[in-house]
Amino acid sequence: MQSIQEQVSPAEFETIVPWLRKVMAEDWPRQFTAEVFHDLVVERIIGPLHREGHDRAALSLFLMGLHTRILYAEDAEEMLRLTVHMGRADELEAVYGLYVEAIDEYYREVAKNAFAVTLEGVPSTNLARERQASLDRWQRHRDRCLAECRRTVERLTREREREKEEADRATLERQWLGFQQSLKQQYGQVPDWAPATVEEFERFLTNPSARNEAAGRGGQARVGDPGRPGAPASPAAPLLRVPEELRQIPLTVGVVGERPPLAERWGEEGLRAGRVAWSAQRIHLMREFDELLCTDALVGVIPHRHQAETARRILTRFRGRAILADEVGLGKTIEAGLVIKEYLLRGLARRVLILVPPALVSQWQGEMLEKFGLEFATTAAADAREDPGAFWGRPLVLASLGLARLEPHAGRCTAQPWDLVVVDEAHHLRNATSRSHKLVKALPRKFLLLLTATPVQNQLMELFHLINLLQPGTLGTPAEFRARFVQPHKPTEPLDRDQLRALLRTVMIRNTRAFTDVRLPRRFASTIRVEPLPRERDVLHFLGKGLSPLFAAGDGRFRLSCAALLGQAGSSPMAARPALERFAARDLPVGAGLAPEAATAARLALDSCLAAARELRHSAKDDQLVSLIRQKPGEKVLVFTRFRATLDHVAGVLGRHGIGHAAFHGEMSGPERDRAVGEFRDQVPVLVATESGGEGRNLQFCRTIINYDLPWNPMRIEQRIGRLHRIGQTRDVFIFNFCLRGSLEERMLAILEGKINLFELVVGEMGMILGHLGEEADFEDLLLEAWLASPDEAERDRRFDTLAAEVTRARGAHDRVKAFDEALFQEEFEA
Repeated sequence: MQSIQEQVSPAEFETIVPWLRKVMAEDWPRQFTAEVFHDLVVERIIGPLHREGHDRAALSLFLMGLHTRILYAEDAEEMLRLTVHMGRADELEAVYGLYVEAIDEYYREVAKNAFAVTLEGVPSTNLARERQASLDRWQRHRDRCLAECRRTVERLTREREREKEEADRATLERQWLGFQQSLKQQYGQVPDWAPATVEEFERFLTNPSARNEAAGRGGQARVGDPGRPGAPASPAAPLLRVPEELRQIPLTVGVVGERPPLAERWGEEGLRAGRVAWSAQRIHLMREFDELLCTDALVGVIPHRHQAETARRILTRFRGRAILADEVGLGKTIEAGLVIKEYLLRGLARRVLILVPPALVSQWQGEMLEKFGLEFATTAAADAREDPGAFWGRPLVLASLGLARLEPHAGRCTAQPWDLVVVDEAHHLRNATSRSHKLVKALPRKFLLLLTATPVQNQLMELFHLINLLQPGTLGTPAEFRARFVQPHKPTEPLDRDQLRALLRTVMIRNTRAFTDVRLPRRFASTIRVEPLPRERDVLHFLGKGLSPLFAAGDGRFRLSCAALLGQAGSSPMAARPALERFAARDLPVGAGLAPEAATAARLALDSCLAAARELRHSAKDDQLVSLIRQKPGEKVLVFTRFRATLDHVAGVLGRHGIGHAAFHGEMSGPERDRAVGEFRDQVPVLVATESGGEGRNLQFCRTIINYDLPWNPMRIEQRIGRLHRIGQTRDVFIFNFCLRGSLEERMLAILEGKINLFELVVGEMGMILGHLGEEADFEDLLLEAWLASPDEAERDRRFDTLAAEVTRARGAHDRVKAFDEALFQEEFEA
């Protein structure tokens, strides 16, 4: 696993690690022979890696087998094809060298036997001639492969150069726009002599004479420094008006020692005029927080006024320690990201820890990477479990609060010095005796941000525990706080409301929708329950029947497999079929929790499920998809799927019906994703995307989402909707949800849509509601338990009714807390 992780990107590793871990967890033979390597590594790991497009990881495992001399000849041939495909001539030469050694060794062994046979099984009397013929054949094969490798490398080089040219062009365009903005700030408008196009700007940067010529058109002196007669000429001097008192100020923050004045430094790199003008104009801001430096480094997001102002207040008035209590949907994540990025840019923080509920880890990871360019290590990565010490030693860590509070992670986490700690859904820290509260309290940190839309859940003492994390000891003891602020026998009623609010103003910011400029159009959701095809119904029936006894057996590995198989079956038979094939090859855990007769019945049911899946070539949802898209001519449509196999199937369906489409998935490179989005915007009506579709990209030109399948995590459904129903969208958004009748997804929607109106909630509110199910409760696990732990349909109905009642109670508890907080805080804590 370490070998694979070193060869692929973090995103690719996150994609392949779940099923890879399943294979690695099995009992492997003590003797690692070529046969074992072929059966367990080549067939079970390398093959799927290659088919899914993870060629670098597949090649790294081939190399492991090559260097340990346990590759079959046929596996070496497959490795050759892969090296040629990737243009890796060095690996090809390594295979060639070992092949020569293997041929020599083979013929030495044959020579010992009077009845020697050749590699082809034909008796030979001239082994030397046969040996040379084998070497000659292999040499010719090697030469052909090397020629193909060279062609591959040339093709890949051309593609990389084209991508680099596109990226350089985009960077230059951003610099030109920034230069124009700096000139507007300095002169009030863009001067006539300024470069009017990107091409002129490029010449302006690289050609001093062009800069002087431009300055000459502006009527200023072209040489010399107007403030210092006789000083060395500066190519930027004609367009800079730098006050004398600013000349000695260094261009960087925290530099120790003297630096040359600006006038002497202008010739250092030709001193790109726009950058120096910008720096000279804003240098005093480097010591204060009057203006955020991080806003220029954001990608795909422009902070709202209240978000930028909130970040400034946290940095100045609150000194990096505050409760962020904005109403749901106003962008607390963006505000926290601004603070994180600002501290990192200014060198005031180097090590950052973000603690969030388990269901929000991937969402935060995407936000930090796509919008702020910050790559956090997450507890979903393999090294978090395999090497906790190294994981917690990383400078940027994003962790599940549920995992971080458990050993050995808690000890490792609290042993590290953190500059900035951010806790999302911080109301989970309200109980001072909980492990979550104790963990955060024990963390060494300079700055602390607590994010929660509902700081008070049940009683005012919860405020004491949150504030005590920010400013330990300032409120005295719990008894003193209770006597000062809480009415006797009324734990939710403040004794002196004005005094309490005055205290909260020193530690809390709370923006409300009424006082912000965040306005979104309406959204309309419709659920389309599709009658499954007969064999689709068989897949669902036999899968549930086969997985129920395995789930009840309690084997952790099989529970994960059960969840994966059910999710794939709910997506499409095409996604489920490969997983069913792999599952059919596994031995069932007969023993502790699974009786032999139950195992036999489960195997028969799963075999019937696989047989049904093999017969299916399309889904009943396909016809609905095509029909719905054709009902919206001229409309852009974003189709979401959970799995790559389903995405490929949907793309095939659209292609067969002549519907233009583009594909967007996590395995694509950045330029490939940009091209897909551009094609969707300008050429084709449909974009088919996996969960990562559109993150960090502007898709507001589209307003229709079709959820071909549905994730079991409601927050992921919210994320999908948020791709279109977000700031910048000016039209009403339409959401269509597909589910098969009789599926787990239909049951889930009946709860989320029927009981708590999922599609009418503000984005982010669903997580808060489900949080009232209990800190340890996971909605996905509750769904799986209700579906698979039921011996019959009647019991299944009862379990889902119970879950629906619990969710309804959670919604009621959330509404009460929300009303209480609104009454307590009112509108007095805006940024």
